[in-house]
Amino acid sequence: MSGQGNTEQSEKVEVLLNAGLNAPPTVQKEIIQTLASLIYDEKEAMEAITKIALSASSIDVKMEAIDTLASYGLEAIPYIVKITKAGPDSLYGYGAEAIKDIRKRHAKWKRCPNCGALMPLNARFCGMCGHRFPDAEGMGR
Repeated sequence: MSGQGNTEQSEKVEVLLNAGLNAPPTVQKEIIQTLASLIYDEKEAMEAITKIALSASSIDVKMEAIDTLASYGLEAIPYIVKITKAGPDSLYGYGAEAIKDIRKRHAKWKRCPNCGALMPLNARFCGMCGHRFPDAEGMGR
């Protein structure tokens, strides 16, 4: 039964994605939001949103895509860069600001080198896999 649900979702995503590639800007913006809420796999969602943004001629659609992608965090940065590079020069500052905001939100975190989970900077162990972090300098006892 879950396989059928995945197939149905995949079909819906495919229909939305194809519709979004050639839709008017107002519809493209709605499809971006729908895809973000419909797709559970973050990478798949970011790829679909990026495809629509790259096909869009409207800077507003590209900005909507960047805003939506920014909600995915650090993993969205390469997608935002791709949209920014493909867009007009006026989009560069918008994309750069979105990336700066993402990095600022994640500045208090470090990534586990073993499993990739985000942990607080002061963590001694990864809460997901148990990897022990090297003691940070200046964290004396």
